[in-house]
Amino acid sequence: MALQKYDKLLKAEKTTVKAKQVTITELESRIVALGINPAETSHAQFLLQQKDNEIAHLRKRLNILDAEPVQTPELLKLQEEKDRIYDSMKQYRSQMEEYRKKVGDLKLQISATKLKQTSLSTQSIPQLVSPLAQETTQPTGETEQDTKEQDLQTSVKHTEEAMEEDVLSEQTNKRDSRIK
Repeated sequence: MALQKYDKLLKAEKTTVKAKQVTITELESRIVALGINPAETSHAQFLLQQKDNEIAHLRKRLNILDAEPVQTPELLKLQEEKDRIYDSMKQYRSQMEEYRKKVGDLKLQISATKLKQTSLSTQSIPQLVSPLAQETTQPTGETEQDTKEQDLQTSVKHTEEAMEEDVLSEQTNKRDSRIK
């Protein structure tokens, strides 16, 4: 199909070239027949304008569109792939923004939890108790707040790892599409 378009364009171009040659020889013969002085430019400009008009008329008759791009199946496939990659990039970007918001929220929760923990520990410790008494009165197991904090930290790590994996897979897909 693409070859047919190229053949059509080639035939049209050959016809245009032949028409130009015929027009030029006709114009030269008219100049000689009229006995016009070649030094006079007004006649030459008129003849050049007439030649351009005839060429435009021939192009219209042959239905040649100068701005018509040739669309081959390969170019269409590349454009579709480019559009698909662009859409997936937009999707990945929106996912990245969601992950960033989640990470920011989790970091805020962690800092709020740490702030609560420090304020609770300073309020619950009597000022007169010695440091040795504090060590003996503290429970040896993890508190509920420590567990929540660790859960938040692990979820932040998992979210960051998922973001990195998404970015790496996107880069791998881009590289693979370039190789194809």
